Amino acid sequence: MTFRCWPHDLDINLHMTNSRDNSVMDIGRINFMIRNGGWGKVRRAGMLPVLGSLATRYRRPINPFQKFDVLTRIASWDERWLYMEQRIVAGGHTASITLC
Repeated sequence: MTFRCWPHDLDINLHMTNSRDNSVMDIGRINFMIRNGGWGKVRRAGMLPVLGSLATRYRRPINPFQKFDVLTRIASWDERWLYMEQRIVAGGHTASITLC
């Protein structure tokens, strides 16, 4: 998914705030589940997807009006959890990596 950093997404340092980073990651996970058919299966089973935890490494800032992509993939799974990796890529460089 492609987004753009708008002025209301900025923190006091004039780059995208961490809370907006997490918001676009949420949208990316839902979009990923809808596109691969997982959303319907989860909902038919009467479940809701819940984020158990996440860890983010910030590598580069995202500046005002800069476009960026959210890339989502399944990293692993076990009997209870599905583990995902999400990357925000801006200008050809990884801006952040989140494991959830």
